[in-house]
Amino acid sequence: MQHVPPCHANAVQWTISAQGATQGLMISVGIASKRTCRLPTRPSVQVLVGGRTAAVRRSAFPLGAEEAPRRVIGPGRSVWALVRFENWCRAAGRVALRLRLGGVAVVQAVPGGGSPVCQSRTAPAHVGVSVFVRR
Repeated sequence: MQHVPPCHANAVQWTISAQGATQGLMISVGIASKRTCRLPTRPSVQVLVGGRTAAVRRSAFPLGAEEAPRRVIGPGRSVWALVRFENWCRAAGRVALRLRLGGVAVVQAVPGGGSPVCQSRTAPAHVGVSVFVRR
């Protein structure tokens, strides 16, 4: 089997979109590459609100039947993952994602991504991240 180099965040094409989802923010993260490269099972994601790293509880976000990750991308082989951000009870602000691949981080603004609604001041803010699956 041929060695496939890791993908680097600054050498792939990112597609970010978002929509409100029952008081939370559902963010779709798409990745394409002109060169074949290997991904981790899930994206490494930090949420930024108003330019500052958000303190959140993290967990896996299950996709159900499509839970088998796609690990290699390249020409004609792209992926996406979902990031669900919910229960933000601090100062509102624009949301961005700090995404890390291959030891390199990039920051991508979330279009239309205002911070989600505070549902409970006694519960922490939460971010769930799915595996990468084929597009």
